[in-house]
Formats: sequence, structure tokens, C-alpha cells
Amino acid sequence: MEFNILQNVLYEITQKNNIDFNDYDKYSKYNYHKIDLLMLNYFYNYDNKLKNLLLSELNCECNNYLNYRIILNDLTRVFNQNNIKFILIKGMSLNSIYPFPVIRKFKDIDLIIDFAQISLAEEILKKEGYTQGYYFKNINKIESAKKNDIIFSKMYKHETVNMVKLLNGIPINIDLNFLFQWKGFENKQIPFNDLIKNSYLDRNLNCRILNKVFMFLHLCCHYYNETTRFVFSDYVLGEPTNELKLFRIIDIILLLSSMDNTEKTKILKYSEKYEIKNQIIYCLKTINAFSSFLIDDNLQKYCNDNNVIENDIDVYMTKSGKLKTWPINIYQRAFDFELKNNVIKNMDFIE
Repeated sequence: MEFNILQNVLYEITQKNNIDFNDYDKYSKYNYHKIDLLMLNYFYNYDNKLKNLLLSELNCECNNYLNYRIILNDLTRVFNQNNIKFILIKGMSLNSIYPFPVIRKFKDIDLIIDFAQISLAEEILKKEGYTQGYYFKNINKIESAKKNDIIFSKMYKHETVNMVKLLNGIPINIDLNFLFQWKGFENKQIPFNDLIKNSYLDRNLNCRILNKVFMFLHLCCHYYNETTRFVFSDYVLGEPTNELKLFRIIDIILLLSSMDNTEKTKILKYSEKYEIKNQIIYCLKTINAFSSFLIDDNLQKYCNDNNVIENDIDVYMTKSGKLKTWPINIYQRAFDFELKNNVIKNMDFIE
């Protein structure tokens, strides 16, 4: 079922945006959105250059997946030895909702850990050869983060500075999260013990992942904050396309399609309990904008009954905390990079 839904959603996106896969410029936009490998079956009758490009990329992703599976096994072993509780989130935790895990791109392992154990987790990773810092591709080198950056992340963000090491010349990244969603912006946090209670041991991955309901809540919160609060992230202004990535919406659609009615009802319950209804509604509205995927009637009614500016899909927050509206629509933001980059030059991200 999920495979058919995936194909239908991708077909709609290509048709609505008049994407011609012989046009390498337009194809690059799908590569940017990390959904190009989801469309492999569309390329069977296209030119060999494009097919070879995709097959090469698929091979890289297969190697990437195998490397990170080995790393995840190592992390699970060493964290279990030191009694560190963790939950795998995003990325590989979504394996089961895709027909083939390797077609869903990812570039790191995201874990959520109780803040009380974060320092211990960092020390363990350092002993395993990781550096708290940044990888620079142009010089193939890792540079340590400054002490102020490390302190700032723990005080004002939801995660620590990235942990990274080189494995056969390839960077391996580990993100240690200690909050359910971005800090500040009146965001309410879900206690770590609640997350543990709503997670389970995945026998395939051999580690804990969130159940479908809490996985959905987390994906919606992450997408909402990344898209509306992007001026507070590490993204450099002048490269605003980072604020909207379609692969995250496809994650949410596929996850929602795999849930039963009881699970969907719990979404409403927990969105009220943890005060995250704007995050949920924002994502449901975005699904409606890009696809005719049928959202559950109760979720749709919830969306319609709680229509406020905080969950408008064209809203963003300035650095002063004010909500403003994009002068271009969500389709233009997703696909017309030239227009978007020109528009952003005249936008106010400060006041």
C-alpha cells in the first residue's frame, strides 16, 4: 500500500510542477529535495546518461546505508555497555515505511538521549574516534568545534554539536539530541521518559525507535521548526532553499498512510496534551498543498477548525520573533530557486 501511495504522490508532484526528467536543471531540484532515488522507475526509458547518474548515486547510497548500519550496531553495543538509554529518530528509523530502505537518503544517525546522559555519551563517542566538530568536504578534513559553540548548543539548542569521524575517507556523522523539538519559540517539550514509554525495540535495527504516533509527532515538529524558524538554524542567509525539503513531507505521508484509525486518533490526543497542534496542522496543510493524499476525516476537521496564522504554510519567523508571510507561494519556494533567491534579498529576517 505504501509503495502505491509513494508512486502516486511523486507522480502528482512531477505533474503539478511540469517536471521533465530530461531537463537536468529541473532534475537537480529533485536531487536537492532528496527524492530523486524514489523515482527510479520513472527513468527506465530515459537517456542513458541520466540513468547512469542515478545508478551511480544508488550505489553510493547502498554503501552509505551499509556503513551506517555497522556504525549503529557499534553505537548500540557501546551505549548498552554504559547503560545509556537512547532512541533512534528520523533517517534509518523510517526504514519500514519505504519499499527499499536505501532509496530514502540520509547523511547521519540521529539519536535522542536524556540530557543527564549527554556528556557521558559525548565522552564515549570521543573514545570511539569521533570529534565534536565539522567536516569540510573541500579539504577532506574535520575541524573541532570551538568551546563557545559547544556550550551554546547545550544551552540554546535541541542537540549538541555534531560528532564526526572519517571512515575510509567518508564522514560519519552522529547527532545527539536531548530535546524532542527545537528549544524556545514557546515550544513545549515531551519528557524523555514519555518518549521511552512510547518507543519499542526494533528487531531489525536492534535498537529502540519511536512508535508510529510519536514518530509522526516528532517528524511534524521537526519539519515545522525547520521550515518556519530557519533563520535560527545553521543555514546561511542567502541560501534560503534549505527551509523546505520535500523528502520530509513524503516521510510524513508514508508514515500516516501506515497508521490505523486508533493511532490517528492518538495524534489528536497528544497534539493537545503536548501543545503541538500548530506543528501537526502545518504539516497536514502542506500535505494538502502538494498532494491529493486523503487525510483522515477527523484530522482534516481538526486542521480546518484550528486555522490560525501560526500554522499558515507561507509564514516564517524573523529573528525578533515576529511572524511574517512569504511573498511567494509554497510551490515557488520548492521549485523556483532563482525566484526565491531574488525574493529573499528584499525580505526582512531581522525585525
